[in-house]
Amino acid sequence: MKKKTKVFITIIFIIVFFLGVKFWNYKVYGIIWNDNMVVDAVTFKNIKSENSSNQEKINKSQFGVIRYNISNSFNGYNLYSNKLMDMDGNIVHSWQNLSMVLILDNNDIVGITNVTIGRYGWDSNLIWRKDLFSHHELIETSEGNIMTISRETHEYKGMNVTFDTIYELSADGKLLSNWSTFENLNYIKKFHMPSKLDLPKFIFDSSIYNKIHNKSGRFFYDYYHINSVQSLPDTEIGKKDKRFQKGNWLVSLSFFDLIVILDKDTKEIVWSWGHGKLDFVHMPRMLDNGNILIFDNGELRGYSRVIELDPIKKKILWKYESNPPESFFSRIAGSAQKLPNGNTLIGESMEGHAFEVTKNGNIVWEWLNPEINAQVKRERFYRITRLPKEKIDALLAKNQSSYSSNSTIFLKPQADESYICSNCNVILISFDALRADHLGIYGYGKNTSPNIDKFAKTSYVFRDSLSQCGSTSCSLPSLFTSKFPAKDNILKDGIILKPGEITIAEILKKHNYSTKAVVAHEYAESKYGLDRGFDFFDETYQAPEKGNETILRVFNAINNTKKPFFLWVHLRQPHSPYDPEKEIFEEFYENPYNNPTLYASNLKIKEKGFENKLEYLLDYYSKKEPIEKYVIFGKKLNLTKTIIDQYKASYDGNIKEADNAFGFLLRYLEFLDLSDSTIIIITSDHGESLGEHNVFDHNNGHYGTLHTPLIFHLPNNEHQIIEEPVMNIDIFPAIIDTLGIRYNDNIRGKNLFGILEDDRIQLAEVNGTIVKLGKYKLEMLPNGTAFKLFNVFDDPSEQNNLINKSPETIELIEKRLSELYHDDIGGLSAKSDETLDQLKALGYAS
Repeated sequence: MKKKTKVFITIIFIIVFFLGVKFWNYKVYGIIWNDNMVVDAVTFKNIKSENSSNQEKINKSQFGVIRYNISNSFNGYNLYSNKLMDMDGNIVHSWQNLSMVLILDNNDIVGITNVTIGRYGWDSNLIWRKDLFSHHELIETSEGNIMTISRETHEYKGMNVTFDTIYELSADGKLLSNWSTFENLNYIKKFHMPSKLDLPKFIFDSSIYNKIHNKSGRFFYDYYHINSVQSLPDTEIGKKDKRFQKGNWLVSLSFFDLIVILDKDTKEIVWSWGHGKLDFVHMPRMLDNGNILIFDNGELRGYSRVIELDPIKKKILWKYESNPPESFFSRIAGSAQKLPNGNTLIGESMEGHAFEVTKNGNIVWEWLNPEINAQVKRERFYRITRLPKEKIDALLAKNQSSYSSNSTIFLKPQADESYICSNCNVILISFDALRADHLGIYGYGKNTSPNIDKFAKTSYVFRDSLSQCGSTSCSLPSLFTSKFPAKDNILKDGIILKPGEITIAEILKKHNYSTKAVVAHEYAESKYGLDRGFDFFDETYQAPEKGNETILRVFNAINNTKKPFFLWVHLRQPHSPYDPEKEIFEEFYENPYNNPTLYASNLKIKEKGFENKLEYLLDYYSKKEPIEKYVIFGKKLNLTKTIIDQYKASYDGNIKEADNAFGFLLRYLEFLDLSDSTIIIITSDHGESLGEHNVFDHNNGHYGTLHTPLIFHLPNNEHQIIEEPVMNIDIFPAIIDTLGIRYNDNIRGKNLFGILEDDRIQLAEVNGTIVKLGKYKLEMLPNGTAFKLFNVFDDPSEQNNLINKSPETIELIEKRLSELYHDDIGGLSAKSDETLDQLKALGYAS
């Protein structure tokens, strides 16, 4: 086709296309715009109240519950994201590290993290867990099965396109059935209008078209974007009409304004509705009366509504719209739930707003999320669900005793002297390259750390601790001197501790402590200055030494040691090479089809080095899976999903072996009758990147590399979980103060058992400067230019750079950093009134 003809046809198509948009509400199906749209705050014009009786409580402060008509609301508890909230807006329980939670009929929970789905007990103890890219949906069927939706990428017409698969799992996590939009694509196409992805290629590639429809240049392809599935309940219409029988699947194909019902056995579409009626759609649910309740987003219309549909007559029987209509608008996300009293609970998700309305549309309960996001707007949530009060009251009463050891309760240590343990022995254990979120006590679903987890239940657990460097060579000197590596200039040639820098071992030696060290990593050796202050320094390891071999050397170090003693143990594992025994590797990698693994018996793998193993595996799996480029310890390698899964399983296996070694040490201390007189601290020099930004390595600024565990055990002291931000440099003053030694000269850290601040900044120095304030992590180049900002609590894999979306947060972080850098060493200066005002405005202080 000649060029002029192509241009002419393209222009004609665009004109027809826009006429279609104008007159037929036609959409560019199959695209998600990644523009992080910020909409105006909720307005409250013409809000109707059922009555103004004395039973209605109204909070005028515009956050939390601002309206509660007790007599006309359905009393219960509200579940949103990973939080459970009462009718007054108080959080009564939450499940950390899960993005969405479902409470099952038997009171267990199912939770997802986007890359996993798992079943847990009420107190988050793992029952089972699956590696599955779950998103949007969790629902329990009448048979007790669990349904979810997984997002999967397939090559389609030369592009990487996202499709969805619906999974039905048994109560014990076994796969019962699934249905893939990719595998059924040609069949489903019969029921909807064409996607942009199916237009002629020369039109799709047209520069004119893309300039119009891709102004920001940032979007990804998502063909259907299924956001909801329901196994239909037992209804009267289902008994009469097979299309609506119990167990059929109600599915939302949101990008096509279409909801469909699949036959439970054949998976054929037996009913559909929505074209020209819906405008982006969320959470259709068949009610017990056979009608379907739908959250209609109104993406193009500009306002949202909730409707109740008669599916046989395809007639709208009821709808809720605000007055004016545009004052209720959640462009994406949103939920609607019919309550037992006939009211409807509505989640205006994009606004962080939820409310309960009567059949007449009167608002009787209303809540505004008090959490603030990076755009200084109310934090969004996906959906909100009302749960019966009696059920949750019983659960809370039954599990009340577990709250003190549950990750939902955070107790701040008091600034008294109850933590003083004079003349106690001290054992400081640093695991090399151990990231916090791969331990059970920090919410990891796999059983990597049973000994550490048990130990943590009798210790202080600091959930938000940051290493000051992403590599051993600078993090350990920082930990031992309580100073920042670069800012305080403590290193010679970038890796050797400078003469004159006082270490914690030197201080304890001066106070008559016997000081010993056992290390198993090069950058922990004496040639880098870390032997300073130690009477005994054992570096007689054969690399790579496994944890149990290091602990055998520790036993020799402890024998015949005079008391009190300070012992530092640095274990190589889980640092690479990821070399767990085959049996432990198989604990973390399921291989039902006996495909090749890093531990396969095939001689082509067994007799070759690691890189050759990867080459063999790549040759095998590249025929089955897409290839992605990764950097593994500085080398660019091609990997596939299965190889990555095996690599992560090997890392988890290394943690398990290190944990086993730690368990040996604890049992040996009990044997020597030292447990009741020894302080034990667990930390890590740094974490590890496990695929974030396509990197497997450390010495970078990724959150997984800097977020380290910090568990501090005091003999005969209670277990507490602390969420206030701390740093590895705080371990030095915590040990000193806990032993009753007064030393505050020339250190940066703060006593972990003093008054901790919610709004304290955390600092790391990795190829520039990393500053964390609350949930936001700012990355700065060596010249001080800010170039990356992430919400690492909601986006731990750091996919969504907010650098151009939250100037207020960046300004505040930079000001706090300046205050820290201009402060005399030994503590932070008082914050200025202006800084405090900014902290309050952004939700960091009160």
